[in-house]
Amino acid sequence: MKTHDNGQRTTDNGQRLGFTLIELLVVMAIIAVLASLISAAVFSALKNAEVTRASSDISQLSTSLESFKSKFSLKRYPPSQIRLRENGAYTTTNALDVESARFIQEWWPRITYPVDWNGDGVANQVHDLQGDQALVFWLGGIPRGTPPVPAGFSVDPRNPALATGDQIQPFFEFRTNRLTARAAGSRFLSYTDAYNKRPYAYFSAYRAGNDYMNDCPALGVTPYFETGTGTSITNPRRYFKPDSFQIISAGRDGVFGPGGAWSPRNASSINANGRDDQSSFHDSLMGVTRN
Repeated sequence: MKTHDNGQRTTDNGQRLGFTLIELLVVMAIIAVLASLISAAVFSALKNAEVTRASSDISQLSTSLESFKSKFSLKRYPPSQIRLRENGAYTTTNALDVESARFIQEWWPRITYPVDWNGDGVANQVHDLQGDQALVFWLGGIPRGTPPVPAGFSVDPRNPALATGDQIQPFFEFRTNRLTARAAGSRFLSYTDAYNKRPYAYFSAYRAGNDYMNDCPALGVTPYFETGTGTSITNPRRYFKPDSFQIISAGRDGVFGPGGAWSPRNASSINANGRDDQSSFHDSLMGVTRN
């Protein structure tokens, strides 16, 4: 074996023996740089894929709400807060009772009570659904089975919760691994967003179209409206999508912005927690300005 001036070692007949320490260090450094570049590219691709999936979800949920409204020939989109009295004993003095009874009558004009809205076999309960639960209920139907999954509505004009006979299939294909119950034992579900962290928030416009309500209190987010608008009768808040609905994802950080005043033309107008949120009324992350 011979050792040359450049540090290379060869056999007596001139064949090279392995790598020098410097060569190994150079190779390892190159591999480390390539690995970091690949990791950054993979992370960026995964991040962009999540954004795309959430945007697709919101678009499909919006289309499904359109289908629901059209299927039942409704004048407005389904409410994001609903009280389901299984015995039908709605009062005329409670605002939520009045609104709920009115919509159910518009949606199912020949309904006959009792109705087992949560599919548990007992039709004597009262269920108050918030926006995230209402979204799954309208688009998925009566929850059935254990654990419960959305199973559509009956075609029977007297009872949408009838388990036998033909069924109206769910308007949206929910992924069962992203359906969650807010409380143990609840059969009414929420749909976790594409980031698999928080449910989609759903807000439906009420009455005149410029009237939204805080229908997702458990999620800590309220509907969004244009900055610089007031609250008086002559200068009402201008909500985004004033005649339809808002669907909002908490984004990759899993934290909702609080809602309220915001401008799509001014990224700094969004709360820090809402910069990566996505919605049905903005075509990008809510912290990205759009002119």
